[in-house]
Amino acid sequence: MSEDKIYLIVKGDDFGYAQNQNAGIEEAMKNGIVTCASMMAAARETLPANAGPEAYWKLGIGGSFEDAVRICRENPDFEIGVHLVLDHYKPVLPPAKIPSLVSANGFFHGWGITDGNRNQIKEFLSHNPSPEEVEQEESAQVECVLKKGLRPTYIDQHNGVARSTPELAEIQRKIAGKFALRISLDSGEKWITPNLDTAQPEEKCSKLLEILENLSPGLWLLTTHPMMPSREMEDIPWWDNKESMASHAEATLAALTNKKVKDVIARRKIKLTGYGKLTKH
Repeated sequence: MSEDKIYLIVKGDDFGYAQNQNAGIEEAMKNGIVTCASMMAAARETLPANAGPEAYWKLGIGGSFEDAVRICRENPDFEIGVHLVLDHYKPVLPPAKIPSLVSANGFFHGWGITDGNRNQIKEFLSHNPSPEEVEQEESAQVECVLKKGLRPTYIDQHNGVARSTPELAEIQRKIAGKFALRISLDSGEKWITPNLDTAQPEEKCSKLLEILENLSPGLWLLTTHPMMPSREMEDIPWWDNKESMASHAEATLAALTNKKVKDVIARRKIKLTGYGKLTKH
């Protein structure tokens, strides 16, 4: 990797969270600048078509892991990672095997909390999760992806839970070593923050252009949440505020596929890359 060049990883986050998110990530990888996607093996629950907004929000918009698998099989050149989940959906392992990680309903502790990542982490840690059970569940999530015939190149974590303490971060390193995977945010990259999530819908494209214009030489990571239009998303808040998720996510996709954005990348000779390509530069 040349010291005088700019390298940029653009990650599509929460791959498997919902079908319209999957479709947004697929579009952003095919026709935009997203270079890899973090797949949620825990997102396997499916809600009926008539489920209301509250049910969609609590369960994570239905869970569309199998749809994400389909997209990867149809696009074998897509680079994916495993998005380790400890606070959302149900675990991959039977709840009885990891009792310290789940509530009586079989969902991870923190399921249904909608007022911020810090509270989800706090809720998870308040139940004294067993390190052994965390390692078992994280291994099972990676193995779930591998059993689908997919080949992830890295791991990361949903809402920061899986690396929220030094002990949990060490478990994550063990998982990475066990499966020969890189760890996102622990591979020498600098994380771009604030990212597009904090910009208003009408400002997302200009925010992305500003980010790209100001990148200095080195390896950078931009985490994104693109989605295709969806009626259900109109009634769901955008992360920690009351605005519509639909408008934010659709504007993110539009920014990631915008010609002006691609032109800046070409002009500044920014090298789009992924975790699987890091050793090849």
